[in-house]
Amino acid sequence: MTTSVYRYWSEGAQDHFYTTNPSEIGTTTPGEVGNHGYTYEGRLGYAFVHQFDEDVAVYRYWKASIGDHFYTTDSTEIG
Repeated sequence: MTTSVYRYWSEGAQDHFYTTNPSEIGTTTPGEVGNHGYTYEGRLGYAFVHQFDEDVAVYRYWKASIGDHFYTTDSTEIG
């Protein structure tokens, strides 16, 4: 089973935001601005709901001091 991965852009923060939960931003209408000033750009693709042995998890981090989201597959990269 898969779920959609949604892509948003914040012009003010110059930051992309990716999520499988559209309620975080509050819109899936192309071009519409949602929560925190992020505009919905569209569906990026799909992600598995459950992790299988061969799958690689993606971790999302937020650094408020520079207003940036960081995505990685290495859970130790941030510390």
